[in-house]
Amino acid sequence: MTSLWLRKTYPGDAGIAFWPRLLDRLRALPGVRAASLVEQLPPSHEMNHEGVSFPGRSASDRDEPDWIVDFVQAADDAALDILGARIVRGRAFAASDALDAPAVALVNESFAAKYFRGREPIGQRIKLLFGYQRELRVVGVFADIKREAVDKPAGTELMTPLQQYPRLFEQPAALREMYAVLRTTDEPAAVIPAVNRAVAELDPTLPLFHVHTMDDVLWEAIARPRFLMFLLTAFAGIALLLAAVGIYGVMSHTVAQRTHEIGLRVALGARPGQVRAMVLRQAAALVIAGVAIGLAAAIALSVALGAPLQGLFYGEPLAQPALLAAVAVAVTVTALLATWIPVRRATEVQPTVALRTE
Repeated sequence: MTSLWLRKTYPGDAGIAFWPRLLDRLRALPGVRAASLVEQLPPSHEMNHEGVSFPGRSASDRDEPDWIVDFVQAADDAALDILGARIVRGRAFAASDALDAPAVALVNESFAAKYFRGREPIGQRIKLLFGYQRELRVVGVFADIKREAVDKPAGTELMTPLQQYPRLFEQPAALREMYAVLRTTDEPAAVIPAVNRAVAELDPTLPLFHVHTMDDVLWEAIARPRFLMFLLTAFAGIALLLAAVGIYGVMSHTVAQRTHEIGLRVALGARPGQVRAMVLRQAAALVIAGVAIGLAAAIALSVALGAPLQGLFYGEPLAQPALLAAVAVAVTVTALLATWIPVRRATEVQPTVALRTE
């Protein structure tokens, strides 16, 4: 999928006619399976915070001091389909939602959950403030799209039909900028020259910005969280390595100090295997106690720090059972190995040598 940004203001009704003409040309290009126009492109859509009101609802119905929608944008009737979103209630925009038809809107699940609790969202009336003139009637609810960033909540969103946009305001408005989104049958980059020619035929002065594949857009969107995850993973790996080295050193030193005792037990008739098993059992008890304390501390910290850090992990819980189990096994194996190597070495020497060891 390919996206490109177009920005220009057309006076009067010229803007009303330009965007549909451009869309028809893009859809007719060879290799283009579908095309759509959207005012903002996820996942890098900045919040535009429009005030809203609900005709027929009194101030006592307010659940919050202010009714604010995070994202408002215009889109054509194919936008949700081409972006991979789905309608969960009602219908999507249709060709019948023309310029002079009754004004309609789509809202996302977060909007419906926040402002229509206990109410049927389909058919609800919405009035956008700050210059909007016409009331909008909700005709559909679509699944949440992460607009601002992949590591942030979806927020509330409202869409209006592209063809109705110029008549929603007290003064006729022109869309100055739009994203064209194309689904292609070939490599996305291969259609860019044809798109350039199609735009130039309509308006040679209209430049194209931010021509990217959606893979590139997503890669840029996750650059910061990906870097933070790399740092966290690297620090966690270093911490585990240091812990393993430290445990190995402590256990080796502890067993080495018992060489005299081990030699004495062997001299008195204990078999080497029995001595090794005894020392390993004692070490295992200490390791299990330490691992249990560490797991409890890790779970407590994940609960305490879960809210501020969960965004870095895309909403996943920090105390992952598989991850905690893997760390516990790694620490246990390291500690037992650190115990086994020196105790095996100590039981293989002659008892008289071991007894002389200080």
